[in-house]
Amino acid sequence: MKKMSPEDEREFEELAGYVGFFATTIWGVAETSSSHPSRHLGAIPGKVTKSQRLSGLRQAARDTAEASRDFSLEQVAALDAACEERQLITLTEVRRRYSGRRLAQQGAPRDVHASASLRRGRA
Repeated sequence: MKKMSPEDEREFEELAGYVGFFATTIWGVAETSSSHPSRHLGAIPGKVTKSQRLSGLRQAARDTAEASRDFSLEQVAALDAACEERQLITLTEVRRRYSGRRLAQQGAPRDVHASASLRRGRA
C-alpha cells in the first residue's frame, strides 16, 4: 500500500481537526455521537485507505465553506479566532483552499461596473 506524502499527512491532520471542530461548534454534532466526523477517520484495514479518507475530509471542508457562505464577517472572524486558539486552520483558509468558487465577502462590490472599475484601477 502506497504511503501518503508528508504534505498529504499534514493536510489530513489539519482537516481532521478543523472538520471535527466545525461539526461540533457549528453543526452541533456531539463528539460522542456516532455521526461525528472524528468517528470515521480511523484506519479500516482493507476497506478505506487513508488517501480515501483525505478525499472525504477535503469534501467535508468544501461542505463547511458552502455551509458558511451566509456568515457575516464578524461570524467568520469569531470562528477563525476560535480555530487559531486551538491551532487549527481557519475557515478563511479552508475557503481559500477548498472552495470551488470564490465566496463573495460582505462589503465587496457586487455591481458589475464597480468591480470593473476596481480591476482597471479606478476606484
